[in-house]
Amino acid sequence: RRKDLVKQLHKIAEEHKLGVREARREALQALKELESDGSLPEDDRHRADKKVQDLTDEHVKKIEEISAAKEKEILQV
Repeated sequence: RRKDLVKQLHKIAEEHKLGVREARREALQALKELESDGSLPEDDRHRADKKVQDLTDEHVKKIEEISAAKEKEILQV
């Protein structure tokens, strides 16, 4: 039973990580559109790209930490 809960936990965590990545993809696309419109200089877009990537990494790491803690809690007898 606990192993099934852990499997569900991993599935849910992966869905949330995919959501974060999808948000990153949308943000990067919006930045590229702004750059092509001429309202955002290339240097600013590169800085924004890095910030978006840093935020993505941070949130994926948080999801993994929470998932690991919850897995440990579930498997604890």
